Amino acid sequence: MARTDVSRGRALAGDPEASGAELRRAVRYLARAVEDAALVADLRAERLPGAEA
Repeated sequence: MARTDVSRGRALAGDPEASGAELRRAVRYLARAVEDAALVADLRAERLPGAEA
């Protein structure tokens, strides 16, 4: 799923016909995905002895 999202994001970024609205929607979506990944990393670090988030 994440690799598909990356592919779609890159395709949209490279599309000269993409509208500003489409690009903003994609940026919001991808920012949310990065935020989720950062949260998972933080939670994993909390479970590892000696690891800092």
